[in-house]
Amino acid sequence: MDFYEINSSTLCLMEMPNGNTYIIEEDSEFEVSANIHKIVDESCRSFGSSLEGRLLGTTKLTNNRYKAPILVSEALDIILLPTGSRRGEVCHWLCFNCIKDYDEIKDRKDIKYKSYVRFVNDRIVNLEITKNILKNQMNKCAMLKHCLELKNKG
Repeated sequence: MDFYEINSSTLCLMEMPNGNTYIIEEDSEFEVSANIHKIVDESCRSFGSSLEGRLLGTTKLTNNRYKAPILVSEALDIILLPTGSRRGEVCHWLCFNCIKDYDEIKDRKDIKYKSYVRFVNDRIVNLEITKNILKNQMNKCAMLKHCLELKNKG
C-alpha cells in the first residue's frame, strides 16, 4: 500500500528509518510505503486544506509555530500532535483525542525510549521524547481545541 488517509480509527503514524510510515489504528497495524508528512498533507487535503494551511491556521489561532499540532478534520475531530520537528528530527504524529494517558518510562533497560503513550484501546507506544515534551505537545493540542471551540461558538 502506498497511500493512506487519516480517519477516525487512526491512533498514530510512526516515521520509519526506511522512509515508510507505520500506521496504528484501533484494530490494526500496518506499514505504508509513503512518507509520513506526505500522508498527513494528503489527508489534510482530503478534508479541504493542506499541511501548510493547517499549520498556518494553528499559528493564527494559538500563536504556536514550533512543533505545532494540526486539525486534520473538524468534522471527525481529528487533531494530530507531532513528536518532533518536521525538519530533521524523527517526527511521529499522534491523534490527540485518542490518547488515554502518557508517562515517563521507569526502569528503562533501553535508554532510547523515554516515555510512552497509552491510547484509548490500551495500545502502548514507546517514544524517544521526554514526558515534559509530550506534556507540552498535549497542552498545545488542548489550546488548539479550546480556540476552535470558542471560534465555533461565534
